[in-house]
Amino acid sequence: GLGVLMGLLLDRLERYFHSRSKRLSISVGCVALTVAVSSAEFTIGSVHCGFSLLLVCMMMSTVFCNICDFSEELMDEEGYLADAAGLAGEVARDGDGRLATPDFLGLARVAGAAFEPLAPSYPVFRGGSTAPVKALLLWGRPLLMSGYVGLFWAPTGEAGVPVDCAAADLPFVMCHEAAHRLGIAGEGEANFAAYLACEASDDARLGYAGSYSAFCYCLNALAAQDPERARQVVADAAAGPEAEGVLLVLHDRADAIEHYEAYRSGFERVGDAVNETYLTSFGEEEGVRSYGLVVDYLIAWRKARPGS
Repeated sequence: GLGVLMGLLLDRLERYFHSRSKRLSISVGCVALTVAVSSAEFTIGSVHCGFSLLLVCMMMSTVFCNICDFSEELMDEEGYLADAAGLAGEVARDGDGRLATPDFLGLARVAGAAFEPLAPSYPVFRGGSTAPVKALLLWGRPLLMSGYVGLFWAPTGEAGVPVDCAAADLPFVMCHEAAHRLGIAGEGEANFAAYLACEASDDARLGYAGSYSAFCYCLNALAAQDPERARQVVADAAAGPEAEGVLLVLHDRADAIEHYEAYRSGFERVGDAVNETYLTSFGEEEGVRSYGLVVDYLIAWRKARPGS
């Protein structure tokens, strides 16, 4: 119902603001919808309305983009695959070597407070909520069928993740959504913030998830440019000294892909289209591809390390 209402509202606003940009009409529409929902469920106050307007402003900007060119060095013996391989054996697994069923509530508490260790060094992570990430029980499955693995609900400032999210992705996705609570609105920036939180954590589940996700994003970027080279890099790593850990990482990636295949449906195309429109309307020129812009930050972060 809200989706239909939103569509009609945006259509009218576009007609009304015919001399303005589409971005303005959608921004006004989102604020109006937020206030409308708030009037039914929450007490409207200056703080809440101010937060809604602030979110719109943040979504209309990005902090960085295209820092540097992609480099296959991220997949070599000193890269994120090696990091993930080194941590793969430290997380709980079943008798078949697959990741154990995650303790959602326990992870939610750890991920919710995962940015605290970064706060002394990076002001952007200070003063945010440390509440546990919410479990999306009712809407989790429809969300996955729409192609989403997490949700930040602006009216209440809450981060939510489906309980059926793939085990390998769950800690990272939780940190990603928690990053939005800190005002990190861009998807690439939220992904990088999630990586930093995972890297700084002393919880093996977050540490592995951060390196695993960084590897997956880098591999996808390399495969988009040179599929044959991507396959060769993975094959070389699987035959190298860290073969055991590398194979665990690759099996986790395959399990995650298979997991999400069960949720693929026609709704995913609709979800992608909605998310594409939503992101581009607020200044994310890359749309849904903005999630992958984290590779820029990962490369810069790797190069900034001593000895790199």
